[in-house]
Amino acid sequence: MKKIKLTEKEIQIMVVLWNNKFAMTASEIVEATNNKTWKECSIWNIIKSLLKKGAVTPALNRRTQTNNARTYQAAITSDDYATIIIKSLIQAGVRFDATALLKRLLAPEEG
Repeated sequence: MKKIKLTEKEIQIMVVLWNNKFAMTASEIVEATNNKTWKECSIWNIIKSLLKKGAVTPALNRRTQTNNARTYQAAITSDDYATIIIKSLIQAGVRFDATALLKRLLAPEEG
């Protein structure tokens, strides 16, 4: 599995793609994000970065009301990305109790 490091904005886009069963246009990604201040040009820059990193792959063009739009889909799963993050921590020398970590991850949020 290729080591991929994503920025916070890239992760936000990936979450949208991971949560969607179908490939999405940039406009659809903008609509689906919680960050309503993003413009489509910002999404394009993030998508370009994700394409370079191999996290996203282009899918088919889809006809919209005004033009043909390129669609994108996740090239890695959320489980793959979580595995990459945990392995990078281990390789960096971070030590943790895997059982305790799983208990904390599965425990209900307090607060």
